Amino acid sequence: MGAVITTPPVLSVRSRSKQARASLEAAAGALRRQDPAGARADLDAADAQLRASRRLLRSPILLPARVVPVVSRQLKALDGLTLAGRLSVQAAEAAAVAVEARPAGGWRVSGGGIDLGATGRAAQALKQAVAPARRAEVALRRTPSTWLAPPLAEARADALRRVRSSRVQAERGSAGLDLLGTLLGRDGRRRYVVAFSNLAELRGTGGLLGYFAVLETSGGKLGLLAGSGRPDRELPTPRAAGVRVPDWYRDSYEPYAATAIWQNVNLTSDFPTVARIVSQGVQGPFGQVDGIIQIDPVGLQPLLRLAGPLTVPPWPVPISADTVSNIAHHEAYVRFESDNDQRIAFLGSLVENVFGRALRSGTGEINAGVIEGFSRAVSGGHIQMHAQRPQEQRQLERLGLAGGVARASGATDVLGLVSDNAVGNKIDWFLRRDVRYEATLDPQSGTAKTRLDATLTNEAPSSGLPDYVIGSPLPEIAKGVSRQILVLLRSEQAAPPRIRLAGRRYIPRAGREARLRNFHVRRLDIAPKGRVRLLATSEVPRAVRGSGRHRVYRLHVLRQPVAHPDTYHVRVRGPRGWRVTGESSFDGPLESDLVMDVRMVQTRRAWLVDRLILEPASWLRDTTAGLLD
Repeated sequence: MGAVITTPPVLSVRSRSKQARASLEAAAGALRRQDPAGARADLDAADAQLRASRRLLRSPILLPARVVPVVSRQLKALDGLTLAGRLSVQAAEAAAVAVEARPAGGWRVSGGGIDLGATGRAAQALKQAVAPARRAEVALRRTPSTWLAPPLAEARADALRRVRSSRVQAERGSAGLDLLGTLLGRDGRRRYVVAFSNLAELRGTGGLLGYFAVLETSGGKLGLLAGSGRPDRELPTPRAAGVRVPDWYRDSYEPYAATAIWQNVNLTSDFPTVARIVSQGVQGPFGQVDGIIQIDPVGLQPLLRLAGPLTVPPWPVPISADTVSNIAHHEAYVRFESDNDQRIAFLGSLVENVFGRALRSGTGEINAGVIEGFSRAVSGGHIQMHAQRPQEQRQLERLGLAGGVARASGATDVLGLVSDNAVGNKIDWFLRRDVRYEATLDPQSGTAKTRLDATLTNEAPSSGLPDYVIGSPLPEIAKGVSRQILVLLRSEQAAPPRIRLAGRRYIPRAGREARLRNFHVRRLDIAPKGRVRLLATSEVPRAVRGSGRHRVYRLHVLRQPVAHPDTYHVRVRGPRGWRVTGESSFDGPLESDLVMDVRMVQTRRAWLVDRLILEPASWLRDTTAGLLD
């Protein structure tokens, strides 16, 4: 095998493949820089190397090697890699056409609008990139994956990740641009409610909905309508508006006045439910709307990177993408401590100025950095959107914008840790959460035994800040104490958790969260500069699925949009005799949903022990017990 792998043709293929990969990476960089001509030059160089590689792999000199079983697998893998490379070149060439579709001045809001003709051409070009990207992925999946030399196995795995990522980007890019044209009024006028949430006072979908505006689009033009303001001042109460809510929502959140006041309408983590309620509430003042957009100060950051720093009187210095979160979540409440109306007016003016600046002509170009910023904001739940039309809503779900808990429907185990502010202050700016989650899998029973260990730290002081930030309307709560309603989201089949809170047993209130179960820990008080530890153990039946020597487990951790990302430590373990592969651990900030696909393969030795010893012994024990009975 080694002699064949190091023959001149194969060595030449390896060298050419490295050059082709370098050229493909250079082409990707050129596309990110909006340089289609440079990308095409690199793509031509890559394709030339890949064509030459395929000719060498099919040359007569390698014919004897193709009949040697192990060696032939190496050659097939190399051939599959070169084929996938050529298909990737085709996909990238279509992406270059999409880049060329941009207007002469670049992608930007110009004259209060966006060129829908250009977005349509770019969407069509990206759609043409999807087919070759899919074929490249299929070609790689069909290549041998076992008995490969380690460098070749690594190259195959890396190529599979890259082509899968390219395919997803092309699909989402095409669908996103097509949907953008629809939302921007390509087929007629559209109207959306933009609800701004404040993460200093947490709710399930993010933060308190403290301000709203109405955005109207038509033919690519965008504009804010008159009538913006605070929901509790400008809209009838949810009850007065006669909003209809699902039974599960009423059962879980009516005890917290979620059906009575707008401040609590988004205590649930299911944004589509919140959006449907808000859309009913605005019908009276504004008529039928086409959708709801929720955005928080972190979501404003990419808009400010696009528009640049702006001056919002009476704030003394320009507000930038780097400062907007701190100002809107905390500093405004300190500076305007004694003037509630001035603070409300300032925050409303900040929101309107950010949108107004972004919608005006002459703003910055929507480049790769800006798009990446929007992508991070969407992944973190800082921008969420709901469309009234079912087909458009399904597109939002595919793009990760919908914010519904149904996004975890493909998982066998679901975890969500949600904090809801219980007193109406702005103390959640000081909240930090460190979460450890362990799942021990039993492939025989299909059960996952889980252990959640969450530490909530309150970094707020006990004095020195306004009551509106660290105080409470309830006299029994001292300044600086953070009172939370903690909601644990679990899959439908999960058993009720056994909870210990600050060392004592706690029985949670159980309910539903759309397709999930929820368990409420009410009145969790965290002292200033203090912390509280919550432990929860549970079993999840049918979390491990499969048969024979192979099992699968999928964990979906639902992120809650917060001002400071939670830190998560996740471990998935299997029993002795089973090899765990895939993503079985995670450590770091939870800046988006975490999805872990774990595969388990029983070792041959353990399989033989099961078949030859354990199963016969079990049969004998059961048979003997039956005879004795």
